Amino acid sequence: MASELQLRQITFLGRVEHEAIYGHYSAADIYLNASRIDNQPLSILEAFACGLPVVTTDAGGIPDIVTDGVTGSMVPVDDCNELATRALNLLANEISASAMVERARAECKRYTWPAVCGRWLSVYHSVGTKKLDYEAERHIAGN
Repeated sequence: MASELQLRQITFLGRVEHEAIYGHYSAADIYLNASRIDNQPLSILEAFACGLPVVTTDAGGIPDIVTDGVTGSMVPVDDCNELATRALNLLANEISASAMVERARAECKRYTWPAVCGRWLSVYHSVGTKKLDYEAERHIAGN
């Protein structure tokens, strides 16, 4: 299809080893994500951290990490025309893209270990406490 559409400078990489990922991000001008189904893709956070403007669909949990027009550009799932339009707009407007990249890099801080550690520990303690309460109730009831 890429040949049929006469697309240039397109490479289909397949699986990329972890050590090589940064090289691909640094060689890119923009990160496009056309997911139909996704949770919270780490690849978007990687693109944020690598300084790439992001254009993505609004699949699954993506709106939880991308704020349209702020940290990235988001389009409805399956709207490939709008995906292309937004990508071309970002590529044509370096000032807007640079501002978006800076906000996206700041967004990455929300996902660092120091930022999430306390929350994870709180969840684990909550679950552990509920398990202990359940075990105590079973013991008292003689089960």
